[in-house]
Amino acid sequence: MREVKILNETVKIAFNMAVEITYEEIVDAPFDASVLNRQKNAVALLMAAVLSNNPETAITLDRLMTEANGQEIAELSRAVTEEMTAWLGIPAVDQEREKKQKKGKQGKN
Repeated sequence: MREVKILNETVKIAFNMAVEITYEEIVDAPFDASVLNRQKNAVALLMAAVLSNNPETAITLDRLMTEANGQEIAELSRAVTEEMTAWLGIPAVDQEREKKQKKGKQGKN
């Protein structure tokens, strides 16, 4: 669990089944990580993480979209992504290894 400051409020961020269910309630569709590249789905996931872990929050979806600045959204997004990655058991990407592999593939073409 991590803490993030957004809209003058410190919120706890963790990823769990409650976040998935809250997300499904917000978008009225099943949770599907493959559609999180759509802006509205990504914002819905951020809001689900805030609401699920902070039931007494004054943050609303409208406030998140209109009052939060880019830095706050980026920090919240990073926290949710890292928590979701850990919860789903997705291994961390070794960026240096990936660069070497890409470089090796380019040299063979």
